[in-house]
Amino acid sequence: MVKVEAKNFNVDLGSNKAINCNGVINLVGKGLNKQPLRFREGDDGKILLNCTLRNKKGDPIVVLNNSNSIQNLPTKDEYDTKIENKRIVVTNKTTKEILLDFKEISPNHFKITGIFYFPDIKILITDEFMEITTKTNRLKTSGQKNINCLNVVNIGPDGSIWVD
Repeated sequence: MVKVEAKNFNVDLGSNKAINCNGVINLVGKGLNKQPLRFREGDDGKILLNCTLRNKKGDPIVVLNNSNSIQNLPTKDEYDTKIENKRIVVTNKTTKEILLDFKEISPNHFKITGIFYFPDIKILITDEFMEITTKTNRLKTSGQKNINCLNVVNIGPDGSIWVD
């Protein structure tokens, strides 16, 4: 059994600094209500990460459940998942592209970089910026400080992107 405790986390999305996150990164709009990334602290103090990484077509390629890689997908031999005490890295074995790098900087403070695909949507988070791309628009941001996680990035049916 895993103890779930409500906590606020600070999360670095590239060079963007989000504060007071409840452990959920939401993607809403265009018929989506997805949580591409969820994390929480387990009763042993370790962070438990849940996410589904997808390829460009939107097909699941790696599933992490409570920081454990689920290896029952047809793509299991194409990706390497390294799970260390305070870091999770998922890499394409052929291209060496890092799909996810999730690491604890300090208690309640994390850094996320990687590539997240959904049908018609790509979210790229590097050390320098975060970019959300749809078929018709692109939103690129860097250096934003104290982003309140109550703000929502919306994606409209036409691919438009805005923040509430």
